[in-house]
Amino acid sequence: MYYNNLNISEISLNKYERLITIGCSFTRYRWATWADVLAQDMSDAEFINLGKCGAGNSYIQTMLSQAKRKLSLTDKDLVGICWSTFYREDKFIKGEWRTPGNIFNIGYDTFSEEYYENHVDIEGMTMRDCAIIDTVTQSLKQEEFDSFGLMGVGLNGQSYYAGRPPEETFALQTLYNDLDTIQPCLWTYNECQWPIHYTYKSTHDGNMFQDYHPSSPVYRNWLKHIGFPMGEDSKNYAEFSDDIMKQTTLQEVFEDPQWPWHENVQGEGEPWKT
Repeated sequence: MYYNNLNISEISLNKYERLITIGCSFTRYRWATWADVLAQDMSDAEFINLGKCGAGNSYIQTMLSQAKRKLSLTDKDLVGICWSTFYREDKFIKGEWRTPGNIFNIGYDTFSEEYYENHVDIEGMTMRDCAIIDTVTQSLKQEEFDSFGLMGVGLNGQSYYAGRPPEETFALQTLYNDLDTIQPCLWTYNECQWPIHYTYKSTHDGNMFQDYHPSSPVYRNWLKHIGFPMGEDSKNYAEFSDDIMKQTTLQEVFEDPQWPWHENVQGEGEPWKT
């Protein structure tokens, strides 16, 4: 079963033995994300979070392919994807995933001026990612296991992340305007802005870092808004995460092994490689 806006309210979360989630930092981060919160209302299910900070949709597609093969997914499994923004370059190089995030935010430290000039085109990247989301979604509808697709940012908000007018990709937005993901996207739910919930001292430069990622209660409220039957366990857990983050003032605490949430998979290094 592929869940969308028409049937997500009918999902029975307690029927599953495993929850597998894939996405970017909206899926796995320094505090509880939508994936962590949803898992709390599936207490009998094993939780496998393959989210990765900075990941784009090529990474998500690859992880889904490997999850299907490695986990032998059945109708007792629920796969949840939160599609990332489009202007990202995922590379697997020398035994590890390199997912630097939005290429328009990272500058020449990672990619050269020549790379931007000759290898970056927002229309081409939009075309690539729309095709990935569309192809994966159609294939999920044929699978034995259950699944759903979310979007952090919908089609009409993608150009914001390139600092370009939406008209440049309007033709592709029109072509793919029926991508079957659950609406509204997180960006639209937040009224097309990212309010700052937490501020902490950066270990990089010592300055106070204003983190734009949504708080755990926002993630839970979003899931509830789009139709998931959220329970008290997820509510309490989201509030627990929020309370901890409101007391957090130093970035370095996120590296503590005792910290409840980690940006990367702990103990096994990178997410699956082969």
